Amino acid sequence: MSTDTEPAGVVEDESFFRTLVEKLRGLSSFGDQSRQFFAVSRKIATLESEKRASELEDSDTYRQLVARREELDADLDDAVGGMDDDDLEAAFRDL
Repeated sequence: MSTDTEPAGVVEDESFFRTLVEKLRGLSSFGDQSRQFFAVSRKIATLESEKRASELEDSDTYRQLVARREELDADLDDAVGGMDDDDLEAAFRDL
């Protein structure tokens, strides 16, 4: 809210910067989640290449990794759904 002592445009600038900071936080979170998703996916792929299906079925670690990947996938879907084209371009450029 503008007061008599604030220069013209301060309120608009503050709103712009708040929006910018929110977008940057979202992009940072997307990057972190993407890296986690790929790390978990690599671990799953390693286990799948080294273990038989019966061993994987009995593995708590494998089940936890698959569940974590599903969580991250859902989170990433939500994050991408809230991004415009410029945000998406910026997010994937940094991966």
